[in-house]
Amino acid sequence: MKTLLLPFRLSTAAPATSTPVGAVRQWLTVLHRANPVLSGAGWLHVPLVVLALVLLPFDDRSVLGLNVWFKPLKFALSDIIYLWTLGWLLADLPAGPQRAVHRISWGVAISILVEIGVIYLQAARGTTSHFNVASAFDGMLFSLMGIFIMLNTGLLVWALVLTLRYRPFGPRPTCGACDWEWCCFWWAAPWAEL
Repeated sequence: MKTLLLPFRLSTAAPATSTPVGAVRQWLTVLHRANPVLSGAGWLHVPLVVLALVLLPFDDRSVLGLNVWFKPLKFALSDIIYLWTLGWLLADLPAGPQRAVHRISWGVAISILVEIGVIYLQAARGTTSHFNVASAFDGMLFSLMGIFIMLNTGLLVWALVLTLRYRPFGPRPTCGACDWEWCCFWWAAPWAEL
């Protein structure tokens, strides 16, 4: 299969000079060229992961029985996976829907950045981020998260429609694999909130 993100033929033979680190670096470089918005939003989460890992052993506060920085760490990691996976899925759409891809990418990036910002703010305050209406401020933050996650969900549906309509991933067996990938993606999304 040869696509924008896979500009080479897949082969079972390993290249002589290839290393896992080199392959990951190449994949991230190509992803950034293909969708700099979602790639960049994912990279903005990397310092957040480092921040949570640094604070985890030094902050003894807990929320719902877990260290206050565990939930932000989990969300930052899952957001990186989500943003980069969506960037990968949208990368090979043809020229026609690229304007829509640009809008989807910016909308998803902003939605996820607002969500993670609220999660980190509430962790720094030592309180829950989800389902927290203990004060007017907490309720406003929870409502803000709800609005942006609904926006994100709508944009994800739009992305699904585009990929099903344009089938950018090659011949039917490959498209079937991508259909399966989308099914797994939709099945796993609600579990990320737990």
